Amino acid sequence: MDVNISDQDKKQLLLFTKYLMTWGLDYGTFYIDGNEGISSIDLDDFDNVRLSEKYDLKIPQNIKAILKDLAHQALNYADMEDDFDEDYGYSQLEVIFQVAIRKLTISVSEDYFVNYSDMDTQLAFNDPKLDLAIEELKWLTTDTVLELTYEGSGDSGYVKDEFENGLEVPQSVIHYCYVWLEENHGGWEIDDGSDGSFTFNLKHGTVTMNHNWYERKTKEQELLEFSLV
Repeated sequence: MDVNISDQDKKQLLLFTKYLMTWGLDYGTFYIDGNEGISSIDLDDFDNVRLSEKYDLKIPQNIKAILKDLAHQALNYADMEDDFDEDYGYSQLEVIFQVAIRKLTISVSEDYFVNYSDMDTQLAFNDPKLDLAIEELKWLTTDTVLELTYEGSGDSGYVKDEFENGLEVPQSVIHYCYVWLEENHGGWEIDDGSDGSFTFNLKHGTVTMNHNWYERKTKEQELLEFSLV
């Protein structure tokens, strides 16, 4: 991208780079974080930004203002969120002074979650544990179809204790679901996690399962790079 920066501002950035060198730094890095996609990055955070390599180093306000303006220009060239239709997680704007070669770069990264889904899976017939769960449910309700959801991530997962219609779930049913998840989707509750549902058809004595699991990925893009000399 073409950089719109005055000669005076460029000179100020060069002086700041030399200032970093006097502290023995090879790089000077600033991060601005967003809690979703890049649209959540608040450039006003430059007012309080700190240098990652030397957190207590005082940063002149005019340098912060110049970087804020450059970051605003750079983000106008970002080509990230529209490239995929996924759930966004953490995002980050990175500004790096490469001290030795007097170069400035601005880049951005986004974490996003990809959702992978199994087709509906009908669980096996003639399973004694399933038969026990079905028979117990028949005693509790006249409904013929009951849906039970679950979710997990970060080493913690749970099967809900109520069906979608509000009926409390018997322990035999919860136990059946946990065992089935462990045997067929081991790790369903760790890392980026998963969710899904068990649909109990009491009339036909079957259970249909839909399972979704998530994977966190990162997309990075360099937006700006130019020499200060």
